[in-house]
Amino acid sequence: MKKLSIFLIVLALLSCGLLDEVDLGSIAWHATSVIRLESSLLGESTDISVNVAWRWLLERPSGEGIIIERSVGDASNYVVIDTVAPIETLMTYLDRDTVLQPNSVVFYRLGFLDGGSIDYFKTVEVSLPPIQHFYTPAADTIGNDTLTLVFARLQDFSDCEVSIYKAYVTDPESLMNLVDPLFIDTLVYPDTSLVLPLPDSVYADTSIYTIRLLSLNEIEVSQGGLTNVSTTLSTGFRAFFKNP
Repeated sequence: MKKLSIFLIVLALLSCGLLDEVDLGSIAWHATSVIRLESSLLGESTDISVNVAWRWLLERPSGEGIIIERSVGDASNYVVIDTVAPIETLMTYLDRDTVLQPNSVVFYRLGFLDGGSIDYFKTVEVSLPPIQHFYTPAADTIGNDTLTLVFARLQDFSDCEVSIYKAYVTDPESLMNLVDPLFIDTLVYPDTSLVLPLPDSVYADTSIYTIRLLSLNEIEVSQGGLTNVSTTLSTGFRAFFKNP
């Protein structure tokens, strides 16, 4: 009797149109990354990526593939950007288009492609974070044994991890995979500055060091008994040369 009552309630809601926008067959999440290189030594560049993932809760559907549509700024101007095939239980799509900009919103609409028709089943809204910006150091050469670091506060984030590495690499992937920091700490906003000693015993002269600012938001996405995490990451890099 209880199952019958639940079924009748859902049926009534459907008849009223109250569940038209509710997808009961899939769960979707995303990993968003904005990486900013802000240094003469590293170069000046921004790398932005959005990885949208989804999986079926009950049964994997049949069809030719999944159409990916994108609308930048709002959900009113979708254009087809790709098709993902074949249809698998777990699917992903990586977007690294130059149309993506920091501190903006982009929508991804997913639809079954079957027999030439499209049946939309999921829309994912993604907020791209602002870029990390360094105020100090303003130059790539540090002529004393003290580092003064001042950076911008990012909206929608509560803290920022600061780390320093003895490294000189210029591609975003290698920078994101740096290990063994010489210094690491987390500053809680509104604190956006620190003064750090650079003793010769740790920071040798005539060497290049890389500063990393990292802010991360994680939100759990749950549906149908499954839980995944959507992540939003903003990372900034600046290198400096320690002059004797």
